[in-house]
Amino acid sequence: MGSGSSAQAPPKRIERAPVEESNEQKCDPRLPYPNFRELFTLKNYWKTVRRNEKDCGKMMLAK
Repeated sequence: MGSGSSAQAPPKRIERAPVEESNEQKCDPRLPYPNFRELFTLKNYWKTVRRNEKDCGKMMLAK
């Protein structure tokens, strides 16, 4: 009676995300890179340059 187990639960609505055409990420068309992979690689190279820039600056200051 009051336990709720005898009452039927209302059907749940399941919302699905819209299906994309492909799993590949898109680049900004204004950039000169034809695919996202090249842009991602370039971005990671610059992370390394910035990291090494700090160490290099410390070494130059110490000399």
